Amino acid sequence: MTSQYVEGWPQLSREAAQLVIDRYGEPDEATETQLVWHQPGPWKRVVATRVFFDHDFPAPQIRWNP
Repeated sequence: MTSQYVEGWPQLSREAAQLVIDRYGEPDEATETQLVWHQPGPWKRVVATRVFFDHDFPAPQIRWNP
């Protein structure tokens, strides 16, 4: 089930954010463009954003905009 926070997000951003939601639960902070979890697992914070960027260096990949 897709979280209400990411329903209108582009597919790749939605899928990435949903993986974090499935693992760590609902975010601690949420705006229309960004979700933030404080101290999930071993990290200080995890940020998922609606925007993502394609880039080809050093190889083709998608860079998630923090």
